[in-house]
Amino acid sequence: MIRKITLTLLACLGILSSSVAQQVYPICGSAQLNNKLMQTDPIYANKINSFNAEVQAWMLRKNNLSSLVTTVNGKRVYEIPVVVHVMKPTTASSGTAYDPSDADIQGFITYLSEAFQASYSGHLLEANGGKRMPMVFKLAQRDPSCAATTGIVRVNMSGNASYAANGISSGTPAPGLADATLKANSIWPNTEYYNIWLVYKIDGINRANATGSFTAGYAYFNGAGASVDGTVMLTDEITDPFAGAPYSTITHELGHAFNLYHVFEGDDHPTTPPLTAPHCPSPTDPTATDFCADTEPMKRSLFNCPAEGSNTCVTGGAYNGTQHNHMDYSSPTCRDRFTSDQRDRIFSALMDAGSSRASLISSLGATAIGTTSTACAFSPTPTTGNNNGPRGINLFDNTGDTVIMAVYTNGGYSGDGNRVYVDRSCQHRAELEIGKTYQMAVNVGSGAENTVVYIDYNQDGTFSSSEAIYTATGSGTRTLQTFTIPTTGVVSCAPLRMRVVSGTTTILPCATTGTFSGQAEDYEVTIKGSGVAGNTPGLVTLNFPTLGNPSCFNTSNTVSANYSSAITPVWWKWYKKSSTGVVTTCGTCATTDTLWTSSAWGNLDTVWARVAYPGICGTDTTNSDSVVMYRPTTIPPAVTIGQTVGTNPGCPDDVLQFSVVSNVNPGSPTPPYKWYVNNVLQTGFTGSFIDFPTGLPNNAQVKVVMKSLSPAPCVNPLADTAISNIITYTYGTKTPSFNIALTTGTNPGCAGQTLTFSAVNITTGGTSPVFEWYVNGTLQTGVTGPTLTGVFVNNAIITAKMTSSSSCALPAQVSNTGTNPKVVHTLLTADVTITQLSGGNPACAGHPVVFQASPTNAGTAPTYEWMVNNVPVPGATGTVFSTSTLLNGDFVSVVLVATDPCVANPRDTSNKISMLITPSIVPSVTFSITKGNNPGCLDSLLEFTAVATNAGTNPNYDWFVNSFGPILNGPVYSTYNLLNNDFVVVRANQTDGGCYLPDTVFSAPLIAVRSLTPDPPFISLLGNMLVTDKGGAFVWFGPAGQVTGGEDGNYHPNELGPYYAVTNNNGCWSKPSNTLTITLLDVNSYSIEQPKLYPNPTTGQIVLDWGHRVNMKLSVHNAIGQKLMEDNVSGASRKTIDLSSLSNGVYFVAATDEKGNTTTARVTLSR
Repeated sequence: MIRKITLTLLACLGILSSSVAQQVYPICGSAQLNNKLMQTDPIYANKINSFNAEVQAWMLRKNNLSSLVTTVNGKRVYEIPVVVHVMKPTTASSGTAYDPSDADIQGFITYLSEAFQASYSGHLLEANGGKRMPMVFKLAQRDPSCAATTGIVRVNMSGNASYAANGISSGTPAPGLADATLKANSIWPNTEYYNIWLVYKIDGINRANATGSFTAGYAYFNGAGASVDGTVMLTDEITDPFAGAPYSTITHELGHAFNLYHVFEGDDHPTTPPLTAPHCPSPTDPTATDFCADTEPMKRSLFNCPAEGSNTCVTGGAYNGTQHNHMDYSSPTCRDRFTSDQRDRIFSALMDAGSSRASLISSLGATAIGTTSTACAFSPTPTTGNNNGPRGINLFDNTGDTVIMAVYTNGGYSGDGNRVYVDRSCQHRAELEIGKTYQMAVNVGSGAENTVVYIDYNQDGTFSSSEAIYTATGSGTRTLQTFTIPTTGVVSCAPLRMRVVSGTTTILPCATTGTFSGQAEDYEVTIKGSGVAGNTPGLVTLNFPTLGNPSCFNTSNTVSANYSSAITPVWWKWYKKSSTGVVTTCGTCATTDTLWTSSAWGNLDTVWARVAYPGICGTDTTNSDSVVMYRPTTIPPAVTIGQTVGTNPGCPDDVLQFSVVSNVNPGSPTPPYKWYVNNVLQTGFTGSFIDFPTGLPNNAQVKVVMKSLSPAPCVNPLADTAISNIITYTYGTKTPSFNIALTTGTNPGCAGQTLTFSAVNITTGGTSPVFEWYVNGTLQTGVTGPTLTGVFVNNAIITAKMTSSSSCALPAQVSNTGTNPKVVHTLLTADVTITQLSGGNPACAGHPVVFQASPTNAGTAPTYEWMVNNVPVPGATGTVFSTSTLLNGDFVSVVLVATDPCVANPRDTSNKISMLITPSIVPSVTFSITKGNNPGCLDSLLEFTAVATNAGTNPNYDWFVNSFGPILNGPVYSTYNLLNNDFVVVRANQTDGGCYLPDTVFSAPLIAVRSLTPDPPFISLLGNMLVTDKGGAFVWFGPAGQVTGGEDGNYHPNELGPYYAVTNNNGCWSKPSNTLTITLLDVNSYSIEQPKLYPNPTTGQIVLDWGHRVNMKLSVHNAIGQKLMEDNVSGASRKTIDLSSLSNGVYFVAATDEKGNTTTARVTLSR
């Protein structure tokens, strides 16, 4: 439950001790809202009362049913789309006190998921008894209009004086903007999103100005009106979380959102005489309950963590962990768990068909926008004034317990804004499986309607009568009908359309003419094939750390994983999350490593693995369970042993084994052990087990001493050994037993053959049991061993007795158990039949087709001759035959060569299978760049578009970067995130079931060339030459666009107009330089002889060398064209210029000949 604390309690706080009364701590405001609605809203009250009654009835009988939670746990993780509305009191930017950053918001959403999944490192983990709910809360990725979004909406409320001063009013006579008024400023449909509002203050108070208890948040139960449903929470619960327990308020409030009450429900109900302080809930008050039998009656905690045994509301004082419940008022670091019954209530709320919570199951709000399905138009002329059409769509699994889709926002034609067709395929998706059976009902209004539901199984954009899955007539709430997804003719792993058509008359699902009094609605469906779905729990499990847990700080320890035979891993990735929430990956682990060894584990690090494997629709992934590493500085060693072979009590001569079953701080996978029996050291046994092939004395006591090899301070050198528990081995009595089995020969079989019968499965026979063998009741004299060999008459019955030599056998002699063998003489008929295991018939040319032979009476090690068109296939002599070379009309058979001597027909020919072979098409796929450039800049857009050839209709495309993926599905892939030398590949596969060889093809890779964006140059006009202020490669632009030349930074303009340059870093261009406009061109050539310059760079002097005598005027300019020096060359071939008076930098030397032609050269001065 959730309850705003009452005025009675607030008054009560005044009589508490000053240390408690003055403590600033958050409380919950939901109970008051719930109580008010229960009193004022009959519809809401009926929903809540009906829900509580139905859940209680289900929980009473659930031990005799398949538990809903168990069913859900094994199948899927439910994704809850969340939108967070940040109601800003000022215009301050993101990341300030009352406008948290995106990272802060993502952090508390991640925490919320981990709290519900019992995987947050500071909580009671599932492995330690925490109750996991397979629910994940995710920020929305598409908004109600199906545009991309971050799931965070920031609203500037500074213009509302009431809110800017006091925040929101929770409904009590308190200051602030009314609850519904504030939410009207920003709210998304509660049938597709769960709304969370982060507010500045509640009732004029936040943590910053609170002097005592304050309302940190409140939430509405499932069933509240769409205009207010959701959670309100103070922003400083995120920006200033409690140390060691961040975001604890949101877990509490979301518990209420899924119909959990406070565990102390009823501690403030009226009593006689009246009590002002919290009191024990009355056992006679039917409303003083949280409806969960596994929480103890209690008074609310006052932001503390009560000790176990101090509960004054139950005899003996037991809380049984209830003081640690998320739904108490204990301190944030104290609250760390839900209970089993609370989990049942949460899932009952989620599965409450017809409610907004159940509608979230099929919502696509948290799914990124991807490939969509298409369908034929539906546009008949609507009958005006009608309100016929779907009013609620409920789709369940075959048990009727698990909701697949529950949409109830449908309003019919007029209720949906006079729309005869509504496309909801971007809002809701049902996920189904091939061959599975489901239950469905479509509810309508009060008038009789004809309703048909179709799924476009073959993705051709139309709906045929064979694709109808539901047909109903009548009015109101309909009964459930079943339908089964066909195993053929279905396009899997791709978006399909489901169309619901309902009205007073029957109409075609693609009608574009005629009149219709009703409505059609479209939804998205995906159908998965057989296999294992992604994120299925239990596929990958972690082992206990090799060197124990806890293990010492700075010592090496290994976490390893096992995986189910249902999957074949493609790659592994290991993660750990520190106690402060920082997630890192294993930098030394290969993608094939099933273990992680490290000495850098931190205390309370949470470790898990993520594994990719071929799944239902391409590559799926799943997370393992997690291990929390405990890393103290010093750990006392400990060891425990168990009996691993033999029984206890046992017999004196039993074979026994005792082993180490667990240890703590061994310091090595193989620490030294000393084994003792009755305190006597057993020499030669230093390993983790000890065997006793001939048993032990009665009442023998076995123990082991382990020496830890850990260095100090991991182990105290004065206490580095551990003594195990003691196992006392005692004698008892056992009943011997054995069976008889044929071990040589064939039965039934030929007359005259030698048969051997043996005593098998002998128990408590001792070391030398004695046998008596009987044939038709006659004792076989002299045969006292465990076998009987001979030639027996037809119908001979074989029996035996065993006298045990074990001293604990009781009785000492027993007859064989099980069926008495009977010898039967007969001639056998060998027979063989073949079946096709895979490949189909018709089969695709070039694809493997597999056949299997099933023999009868073939004897031991028979041989086979496989035939195609009665011609033996070389080398095909096994029971299984695989071929990919069959032609149309070929037939396959096999000849069995039996080895049983009693068969009348040593060779037998099987049935024939005639094959139809369809020619295969060879597909290919290529892609090209449709937006952006390669080479190009880091963080710039590249868009690739793929085209598959000979891949059929609607091929599927998957994109991979550096072999990881698929990272996107669809023919177009756009990204800003490629790095230099990343390689991009697209994979295409057919989806129409046709014959292709191969079915899946890959494109050639494209290597991304991405470079850092360089700084723009600064250009100057020196004489008649444009020059840049730096070295490098450049591209010039003139009046007519890009020009050639000038790559070294010097360009001679040849026409009037504006010029600029960009720096070219391996295809990545900088922003443009400054622009210079040329207004006058000299008629002379712009190109004269360039002198040699050396040294360049220079520390001071620079030499210009023409190699012959010249007459030149010289000038030196800085990077922005200012003239700094002048000089002349008269009849000389060489000139030295002294630049030592200038500061370090880039300069330009201009040389002008007698005709006025100029050349420039860049010089770098560096001292």
